[in-house]
Amino acid sequence: MLDTSDDLIMPFLYVPCANLRQADRAAAGYLPGVANVVLDLEDSVAERDEALALGNLQQVLRKMAQAIRHPGVNVYIRPRSYHQLAVLLTFEGIDLVRGFVIPKASVKGLPKYMEVLEQHPHEFGIMPVLEDGRMADHAYRMELREVLAEMRSRVLCCRLGGNDMFKAFDLRRNPEVSIYDTVVGHMIYNLLWEFRAGGPDFSFSFSAPVVDQFGRGHGRYFRHELVRDMANGLYGKTCIHPSQVRLAVHAYRPGWQAFVNSCRLLGLASGAPTPAVFGGDGQMHELTTHEGDALVMQQRARSCGVTYRPWRFGATRVLSYEAALAKVTTAV
Repeated sequence: MLDTSDDLIMPFLYVPCANLRQADRAAAGYLPGVANVVLDLEDSVAERDEALALGNLQQVLRKMAQAIRHPGVNVYIRPRSYHQLAVLLTFEGIDLVRGFVIPKASVKGLPKYMEVLEQHPHEFGIMPVLEDGRMADHAYRMELREVLAEMRSRVLCCRLGGNDMFKAFDLRRNPEVSIYDTVVGHMIYNLLWEFRAGGPDFSFSFSAPVVDQFGRGHGRYFRHELVRDMANGLYGKTCIHPSQVRLAVHAYRPGWQAFVNSCRLLGLASGAPTPAVFGGDGQMHELTTHEGDALVMQQRARSCGVTYRPWRFGATRVLSYEAALAKVTTAV
């Protein structure tokens, strides 16, 4: 079961800080459907542009401090290093940032980031990125898991850096093959077993890895990867283009019957008490095994709404969570 707030289910749009216009528009909430923005100072910014990117970030933060932003947008920053993070914490408006994406999360590096963060009075969340070849080493993963457990209260979720994992094998993502059918897919499965299903102290949520391809001609592949992501319980997709965000939100939005079934499992529907096992939409639903999935379905509905078609050949529309729940609680 996901143990994060609803907005972390929504996709994350990464924007390079070297591009002031894009960073400013994203952080100000001018991109429809974008709820989470990561202002990137790491891989998307060349070393020669670091000073420019830092200056651009300062401008964006000053505007945020002046409330020139959309209140529904969560802003995060991905620094290049813990040294740069210390500089960022001196910027005006930095306390309006929800947290930081920690690149190349490592056993030795994570404590250094935390040491810097603990010197600031604001309690920022972190999203460590597990993304290099060491993720193939079982002993190293176990050591990293213990380090993360020590900072559990700060960890919003763990992010999967698929491209850097591919880099360890001198590969890149092939748009004709799902990441889950590659050697990197095996690394992801190991991380999910050990970091998410490893007991109460190791129940970290994970985000879905990036897809390099976007725009016309690549929508089908992206949608297919979203299906595979969700089949493995991965949301909060890393996106590099607003078109990907729109596709992800559409995929995360539950259909009416799936929403109704989740409400019945959780006792939110009207009528008689829910039996331990019941049928709905051609499926068996069992509270003891499907409760976690039902809770995630509720999170998806709260974040993305519910797809609703009042009759078989009627027009489909999107209901807010409140409107959908009202329909379920009055009659199913």
